[in-house]
Amino acid sequence: MKLKIDFIDAFTDTVFKGNSAGVVVLKDTNGQSQKQDSESGWLDTDLMQSIATQNNLSETAFLVCKNHSDKSAYTETTPLYHIRWFSTLMEVDFCGHATLASAFVLFDKDNDLAEVQFYADAVGVLTVTKRNDGKIQMDFPNQKPKRIMDLPKALVDGLSIKPVEVYQNQKAYFVIYEQVSDVLKAEQDKKLLAELAPHGVAVTSQAQTSCNSN
Repeated sequence: MKLKIDFIDAFTDTVFKGNSAGVVVLKDTNGQSQKQDSESGWLDTDLMQSIATQNNLSETAFLVCKNHSDKSAYTETTPLYHIRWFSTLMEVDFCGHATLASAFVLFDKDNDLAEVQFYADAVGVLTVTKRNDGKIQMDFPNQKPKRIMDLPKALVDGLSIKPVEVYQNQKAYFVIYEQVSDVLKAEQDKKLLAELAPHGVAVTSQAQTSCNSN
């Protein structure tokens, strides 16, 4: 089986810089499709995971366009793609830069396309627009984190300083320290923190001095 995979460097205008993602369009607006294993248009989940793992990028996005005959899937001029994101380890709920990369691929294929929508179960519909200046504008979901009390062992052991509070959303753990100095001094065990994938770890604290704009 042969699949066309686009490798896109997001957030940069320089090759091999920025944040790279793979994009696989399994079915486009013309109904043209690469081989799938189900009527839904998706490849087998294990196969998509294997492709993402072999790509060895932070995420690979897979896209299936709803058929034009399905009026519920389209506005008058905007195609809707179902999208799924896979890291090298597992399927993830959302990935911003891989969504941006996917929109770039679609806009690059069709110069007349000015807007595209993506749908994923975890985040709903995401609208991406190509502006008149050529830049791409995205509406991101608000994934507000919630405080957690039962901390993963890998998180506790992976940081040299015990956090005051920890919050979590679909993408990351947010570690709160009491002082800015703790943020600067905290050492990380990257091997342990990698066990938290697909979640990342962000370390922060409240600023202790105010900034004047005089």
